[in-house]
Amino acid sequence: MRGRLINPFGIEICRLDVAATTTSPGFDSVWREPVLISTADGKGTSGRKEMTAIQVPGQFAIGSDFLALQMAANGNLAKTDFKVIFHFADLEDLGLVESATGLALIRVGDRMSAVYSDDGLTLVQAIPNPPGVFVTEAEPRFGLGKSRNLLVVTFASRDQGQAASAGG
Repeated sequence: MRGRLINPFGIEICRLDVAATTTSPGFDSVWREPVLISTADGKGTSGRKEMTAIQVPGQFAIGSDFLALQMAANGNLAKTDFKVIFHFADLEDLGLVESATGLALIRVGDRMSAVYSDDGLTLVQAIPNPPGVFVTEAEPRFGLGKSRNLLVVTFASRDQGQAASAGG
């Protein structure tokens, strides 16, 4: 017996494609991070490359700051961080556990793009990007049945840059 999630949602994850990102022209090899690439419209585009989005059953931890994201549509881009709990049985079923090491394939740098109802069909909330919420920590937990059963993932928003000052 490995337990189960109590109140799961469908969490849509866009995993960072490290190989594609590091070989793209929008990758800074000194800082080891994606950078903006100039575009004709002057807005730029990120050098970040992601794999196809995948939906994973996940449960929000009590005391989560997830609701702060709802204010983003109104222009309030306050920092937020929260935890989502995933069950390793679900990760295994979806092929999100590396067979050679047993490590979860939800990793630092991955992005949450949406939350769906527990049946995975009804969109509850899309996560605007920017600011986006990204995995900052993924910690396996051991418990029921003397096995590893949960992955506690911390998501946090990213700063979008420094506000322009009146003095220049």
